[in-house]
Amino acid sequence: MTGLDSSTEERRLEALASYDILDSLPESDYDAITQIAAHICQTPIALISLQDADRQWFKSEHGLNMGQTPRAISFCDHAIRVPDQMMEITNALLDERFANNPFVVQAPHIVFYAGVPLVDAEGHALGALCVMDHAPRQLSAEQTRLFKSLAHQVVTQLKLRRNQAQLAKASLSLQSLNHDFKRSNQLLNTVVTTCPVEMVLWQAVRHNGAIVDFRSLFTNAPATFSAGAPGEALQGNSLKEQFPSMVTAGFFDRLVTVVETNQPQQYQDRLNLTIPWGDLTLTPCGDGVLFTGQDITHLKKTEEQLRSHRDDLNQLVAERTAEIYRLSALKHAILHHAGIAIVSSDIDGLIKTFNPAAERLLGYQASELIGKKEVTFLHDPQHLRKLAQPLLPQTSQPLRVDFSLLKLFTDNQAREYVVVTKDGRHVPVLLTRTALRNEAGNITGYVGMATDITRQKESELALQQLLQREQELNRLKSQFVSTASHEFRTPLATIQSSVELVRMHLQRFSLETQSPVFRHLGIIEKQVINFSELLSDVLTLEKIEAGRVTFNSQPSDFVALVYDIINTHFAERKDERRLRLVITGQPTLIKLDVQLMTHVLVNLLGNAFKFSSSNPELHIAFDSHQVVVQVIDTGIGIPAAEMPQLFDTFFRASNAVNVPGSGLGLVISRQFMALHGGQLHIASQEHVGTTSTLTLPI
Repeated sequence: MTGLDSSTEERRLEALASYDILDSLPESDYDAITQIAAHICQTPIALISLQDADRQWFKSEHGLNMGQTPRAISFCDHAIRVPDQMMEITNALLDERFANNPFVVQAPHIVFYAGVPLVDAEGHALGALCVMDHAPRQLSAEQTRLFKSLAHQVVTQLKLRRNQAQLAKASLSLQSLNHDFKRSNQLLNTVVTTCPVEMVLWQAVRHNGAIVDFRSLFTNAPATFSAGAPGEALQGNSLKEQFPSMVTAGFFDRLVTVVETNQPQQYQDRLNLTIPWGDLTLTPCGDGVLFTGQDITHLKKTEEQLRSHRDDLNQLVAERTAEIYRLSALKHAILHHAGIAIVSSDIDGLIKTFNPAAERLLGYQASELIGKKEVTFLHDPQHLRKLAQPLLPQTSQPLRVDFSLLKLFTDNQAREYVVVTKDGRHVPVLLTRTALRNEAGNITGYVGMATDITRQKESELALQQLLQREQELNRLKSQFVSTASHEFRTPLATIQSSVELVRMHLQRFSLETQSPVFRHLGIIEKQVINFSELLSDVLTLEKIEAGRVTFNSQPSDFVALVYDIINTHFAERKDERRLRLVITGQPTLIKLDVQLMTHVLVNLLGNAFKFSSSNPELHIAFDSHQVVVQVIDTGIGIPAAEMPQLFDTFFRASNAVNVPGSGLGLVISRQFMALHGGQLHIASQEHVGTTSTLTLPI
């Protein structure tokens, strides 16, 4: 729990992120400040703590060997809740907020805590500069004032770090200055060698109770920009004697005022000509003043650069204004010369724009409608009701046709509408409705863009009529094929039986089987078989085209199916040729229709035997995703010019005219493979051979 309201906490975290310091590497500038804090407050532990969303992260830690802790148990999380006050816990064991805190009851056994919130210029408490001890104690007034001054310097350092990063991006020259500034910090020594700001403790010199001079008790600046001399020259010297120019500049009077009023001062001033500008803080410290100062000359230069950039920005605004005028002219040209009807309205549907294309489409003049009519009246109400019905809950009340109904279709999607022209014609249009929004994302109006699709609808109607006619012709074709195939089978059966009767009759007369009569009977019988196969293929193709093929897929043993096909159709050939079978991979069950797959394999293997004189090969390869089947022959092959026609209905290659076939086998096989989710591919080279490849998913 942060103790801050969500909006305050969100702004605070955004402010912290702007410093880009979380999880950065240790920096000697911050380590020097924690060393000074521990020295001034005489505590073993000093931290610069930054409060992230769920953790407190230490930019610098002195005496505590850890980089971050959970925010939920953080002392500093309590400190930032009151940004304008230092939080001091003299004895955490007696404080109900912290008595059971893990860091109190366990190592590092924190008993005393003091923390000053690190508040930026916008009032966001980014974290705290804190000191801790293992025993109860309380800071003196002088320690408290010095401690708060150091916290201010942490914020100044954070601001400087952020400004340096911003300036580094803006200018290479500023990067050089930042580098020089960091390099000069590295020259500092003693207890606060690397402190990024000058620190001088001026002790009042009194005579008869009145302040007559100031003497420096210590300095951390080897080269002090306020004095223009090395730190050794400043150490222990009189302000009036050693630096009369600073007295003349009013520095002495400021020191006196701070001591007498016990009120700090923070201001920017030019103390000498070597370093023109400084960010100076005077903090009362007993009978003296802790002076801290930081060179901000580069910030002043940045302000000058920003003024210059502002002038450039004014020029950019003027150019942008001219561009807006050009865009306005372009918009006017688009509205008045576009071939698309454009109608815009305000948020209540009142027409605001009605371009010439809309005038031609709807027959109205813009002056008749703009500012006078609500856009809904241009639509066919019956068509709007039909469009809106699926979008609205079921109700017994009739749909109300008004502008709220049109808002349902404001989604940048093109839809078909019916608009009503001035002379009462109903015109189909393709209309896109879009909401117009301002920079805040609020809807300020609507625009519709419409195109007359009368000709398109007429073409669609004509195509639909052609489609219906084609479907009717296909139905008649299927009916004819089915009827003709059935009628042809009866005379074929008669011819077949007649041939068998003639052969039996001739055998009674002991006629030689090699006689011309028997040879002719064989030819008749062979042609009857070929014609029967053709009828079967035609009927199968007709079923495929009509979508009437039954596909019964179930897990099957593909290898067993192949052996069964070989034994049934290709085991005992008269020419004694055999099929060479090669199986690789681990056979597995495959979902397939056994009847349809049998048809495919018998067709491909039959072709391999028909179109070659050698032994064909059947290769089956299993892997985890598919099975690949290849039927390979070294026969006549297919001419390359005829390969694109291979799967055309009734196509037969020019070199296969003397080989029986219907020209439908490959067509049917590819359709059956498609039902299995597989593929059939044919690769062939004339006079070399053909490879038919089946790919089936597992």
